[in-house]
Amino acid sequence: MLKSFLVASVFAAVGSAVNLMKTCTDSNFGGSCIIWAGDVRVCYSVGGYKNSISSADIFGSIRCVLYESDNCTGAGPIISGPAYNLNDQNYNDKTSTFYCYYN
Repeated sequence: MLKSFLVASVFAAVGSAVNLMKTCTDSNFGGSCIIWAGDVRVCYSVGGYKNSISSADIFGSIRCVLYESDNCTGAGPIISGPAYNLNDQNYNDKTSTFYCYYN
């Protein structure tokens, strides 16, 4: 089941949601940035950020897999620390969905 993207501020009162990943539209965490929050082990759509993410970082011991296609198919890189420039992984502006889990 694909869920729409979730922004951290939406979950301020929900105990189970955690900060998952920060993404930005430019390399080196420039441009428009967003912190994605929600539950782990769920496929999330990046909504209006589809095909525009150029840098990403995770929170704590979480790992996130980026996907080129809807429904978390077409696996891309696993984000396990700061990815300052997704072009280095041949994944600039390709993300449509993501899936996070605890390491």
